[in-house]
Amino acid sequence: MKTSGPDPATRRGLASGDFEYGTSVTDLDRVQEDGDVLMSRGWSEHGDAVLVVAPLLDPPAPATKERLAHEYGLKDELEGGWAARPLELVRVRGRTLLVLEDPRGVPLAQLVGRPMETGRFLRLAIGLAEAVGKAHQRGLIHKDIRPANVLADETDGGVHLTGFGHASRLPRERAPEQTDV
Repeated sequence: MKTSGPDPATRRGLASGDFEYGTSVTDLDRVQEDGDVLMSRGWSEHGDAVLVVAPLLDPPAPATKERLAHEYGLKDELEGGWAARPLELVRVRGRTLLVLEDPRGVPLAQLVGRPMETGRFLRLAIGLAEAVGKAHQRGLIHKDIRPANVLADETDGGVHLTGFGHASRLPRERAPEQTDV
């Protein structure tokens, strides 16, 4: 978890009940701080696990808001089997928050830098390769794959990608009759 970053006077905390995602989100726990955003984990009153991604700076940089909006715009192309799917983009007290399905797991950034059993490492590596492959099958290039944007389930090797704010879509192939020859 990062400890350095913006001056604390410019940060704004995120507390349970600060916003509603269809319904209120409670029991928010900090998952990680990554650059200019904070990811927290919480529960809807219906028992759905969610992740909340919030800008750290107040006011947030325009690029941060654009990344959150871009990731939300990919919601129909991301699948819960390999990505933390966006559920809602909300504004709360002037802040843009991205609410994601919570596939569970911890950021890979919290697992690197310490010894790992070979079998567990291979399960995570295979899970990551499969998740990236599924994104590519959907015509998406992530462009920011790094440990902070990978949620890893240590027990089963499941991997889910997050941080699609820089992702791009591959151009669709045109039918032969549409090509210029």
